[in-house]
Amino acid sequence: MAEAAHTVTTKQLREEIRGVLSALYAAAKAGNRTRLSEAGSLIKIPLSLDFVDYFKFLRRYNYVAIDRTDQSLELTNEGKSIVDQGPDDEFNKDMSQHFARFINDEQEEQLIDLSEDTGEQKLPIEGSGEEAPFPPVAPASGGTARSGWVEQKEAKPEAKPEARADSRPEVKAAADPRKEGVPYPMGGKTEPKYVRYEAIGSGGIGTVYRARHSSLALDLAIKEIKDLFSYFNFLQRSEVVKHFREVVGQMALLNHPLIVRVLDQNADVAHPFFVMEMLPGGNLRQLIAKGPIPVERALICFLQICYALQAAHQASVIHGNLKPENILFDAQGNVRVADFGMTRLLQTDSDRPVPQVVTGTLGYLSPEQMRPGGQPSLLSDIYSLGIMFYEMLTGNLPGRRSPLPSEVNKELTKDLDTLFDKMTRDRPEERYPDVGAVLTDFYNFHKDGRYLKSGRIILLAAAP
Repeated sequence: MAEAAHTVTTKQLREEIRGVLSALYAAAKAGNRTRLSEAGSLIKIPLSLDFVDYFKFLRRYNYVAIDRTDQSLELTNEGKSIVDQGPDDEFNKDMSQHFARFINDEQEEQLIDLSEDTGEQKLPIEGSGEEAPFPPVAPASGGTARSGWVEQKEAKPEAKPEARADSRPEVKAAADPRKEGVPYPMGGKTEPKYVRYEAIGSGGIGTVYRARHSSLALDLAIKEIKDLFSYFNFLQRSEVVKHFREVVGQMALLNHPLIVRVLDQNADVAHPFFVMEMLPGGNLRQLIAKGPIPVERALICFLQICYALQAAHQASVIHGNLKPENILFDAQGNVRVADFGMTRLLQTDSDRPVPQVVTGTLGYLSPEQMRPGGQPSLLSDIYSLGIMFYEMLTGNLPGRRSPLPSEVNKELTKDLDTLFDKMTRDRPEERYPDVGAVLTDFYNFHKDGRYLKSGRIILLAAAP
């Protein structure tokens, strides 16, 4: 039997599983239906294993169920009992059997010591399920080898330690993770080009990691596509890889100051990945969560998104899943739009019957995308843009009977209501025909030159 790719203590695993159930339960109590492909992004606690490992366990032992109509997760009575009353003997038995190859309680004391010395949680651990573990890598100074990559922690400044009565060997501070990290796996070997650090974001299609180019010392981001085959078992790997190469190739050709640059890709590994520039300014979702966005800032963001989208459409590239999480910011606060065309990875080329899968984030999808067989288009991108426009201006997603933006935010003019209304018409033919038409109306409504003029992009020189 192959050696387990990584280990976790019983106590830690029990707490993490309960944390996953608690996050799903909290979302349900708030009235939110969590689709399977979005569930991983709800989990705020660090997980020692891939989210899909926890999902397989919870589904197998009937702690969660799936509503097949919309692929949403529902806690069963057994799952709710674990959240409310804590794990019982039956749960502990199920967990021990299911995760037997991962559990190693002999390491519990060492793991606690390391956590106390570094003050940080463990990095996400690679590998799970039926896939072969990565080849072992010798640990660097201060690190711990974990089946194919090196786990590193940042060192805390410490006063010189005094002698301790128990004479237990001192745990040395880890090296700076900006110098040492996770050698990125490529095939059966270690790819020396990139060093991977902690996960910084995840969604239904993949996980994004902070990374660095080994020789150039450039901060980068790596997006790894790894959960699709577990969530959507009708997908053929050959189709996903084919679409992955096409989509990433198209993104790499989008050379625009407001679009995230794609620098490299590898589809010949167990989990295909692509490399992109690192954007340190967070994303639009985080900006909205901080509170009302000043109107001028919101309109500059909107214009920058428009110009990025216009450039992509002129290159015959449709985004298909515009949402605040895909609107990133550089250090100066300028927009960079990411993940053009990624929903194509869920498409199948064959004629065999497959489940209906809605590819995108529900609150931002156009009506036509919600219908069976609905595909993203230039006009559906404009609809999603309009939804984000409303959210930036008001802080809320619009509903069927929501007030117009100017009724929510008294700083807004009715001209902005017109823009929102025409971008988000239910009938595609009633929307703006392209982003250029959106920009034309915007500048007609703002002729004072405050936002320059059509074709001139405002770029911020310093973060607002």
